[in-house]
Amino acid sequence: MMKKDARIKSALRSKQRGFLLNPFRFATAGSSFAWTSRPLGAANWSGICISDDGAKIAACIVSGTVRLSADNGASWSVATAGTRAWRAIACSSDGVKLVAAGTGVTQYCHTSSDSGATWTQQTGAPVMQWQGLASSANGEKLLATSNDYVYTSINSGVSWTQRTPVGFGGTASSADGVRLAIASGSDYIYTSANSGSSWSTRTGSGARDWSGVDISDDGTKLAACTLNGYILTSINSGAAWTQRTVAGSRNWRSISASADGATIVAAPDDNYIHVSFDGGVTWAAQTTASESGWISVAISSDGRFIAAANTTTGIWTASLV
Repeated sequence: MMKKDARIKSALRSKQRGFLLNPFRFATAGSSFAWTSRPLGAANWSGICISDDGAKIAACIVSGTVRLSADNGASWSVATAGTRAWRAIACSSDGVKLVAAGTGVTQYCHTSSDSGATWTQQTGAPVMQWQGLASSANGEKLLATSNDYVYTSINSGVSWTQRTPVGFGGTASSADGVRLAIASGSDYIYTSANSGSSWSTRTGSGARDWSGVDISDDGTKLAACTLNGYILTSINSGAAWTQRTVAGSRNWRSISASADGATIVAAPDDNYIHVSFDGGVTWAAQTTASESGWISVAISSDGRFIAAANTTTGIWTASLV
């Protein structure tokens, strides 16, 4: 999410709620997703996000435009943000606040506070080759990574603070924007428990070719994916990691998790999307969607809705049945 998204209800996204003594909220036996191919075809898709009710979806294209849907992908419009080398996108829990960023030598972050109807170029952060974005549930706290630095914002992107570590790659935020995670290139996973003021290097993750990461709202459960490797999960804030070989060694490109870390969806570009309902212990290939070409995936905080971008077959959505 690339992720991630941002999700609050009444100022904190719906996934921000009490946790059960069981470390995961298991889905009932027989849970599955029904997949639908949406009327946006092949493109160099680079990012996607979804609101908590599954209605609002935003997706971006490298050297293209930002596309918007308000009806779970049934119809789409082109955002006024312009044609750029878009690389990442994130949204608030209600889909009203959006942030998008591109890669290249002349790219600023762009934000919208009206579901994508209008956009503002935010010059408070320098021109960067942006790589990843994440948002708090209310869209106020943002995390952005570039090829050089990490930046955070507490006012929806108007001003930014440069942070350490130096790194780039997948980004994730809890609903309140306090707990953050970065999957840094061929480096380690980094986490923050104070909105990016300081960071912990999670050496237990190993130095891998990370491509995506997500974090639960209490900051204890993480899921991360690698290129030409495996999915890994942690249930102790990233101190120790478990390699989930059941899903296979694949070219994983994106990963997203529900608020409690129980439902995880991961997307490779060389196989089917895989879903876990038990925090990564078991996985199910989503064979009713495309077999390969996946580039980005996002799941709602309650784990009921998925949006995914495929460079060959376009945008897909899924609902829990």
